Amino acid sequence: MNRSLVALLFAFPLLPGCGGVPDGKLLTDVDEDDVAKLCEEFVKDAPARTVTCDFDGFEVTIEVGLFDDETECNSTYEPPPDGCEATVGDMRDCVQAFAEITDAEICDPEADGSVPPACQALFDCFEG
Repeated sequence: MNRSLVALLFAFPLLPGCGGVPDGKLLTDVDEDDVAKLCEEFVKDAPARTVTCDFDGFEVTIEVGLFDDETECNSTYEPPPDGCEATVGDMRDCVQAFAEITDAEICDPEADGSVPPACQALFDCFEG
């Protein structure tokens, strides 16, 4: 997995998740109450972690994950652009896919940097 791609996903200020918010809800319809619930979920289920990779003697520290606390998550939330068709379920799937990436995969210099299939709907919204 390309390290910059991992950093890009987790730099997204939009982090909806479970916490009682339906999977089918469009991210464009997420309100402040939803954001609070979703931030609580992701801080608990996908906490930030730091990975140090050694690339031929050159160490790089990469922060992977979401946020350290709910306040940080809530204060940096920004809605997706109009026309985004991604859902809360899409975000959950994407976050899960990135949470399952191992340190070895993050540090693999041969990784192709492709977006996990579970994240394509999100990347379509934010890179479109």
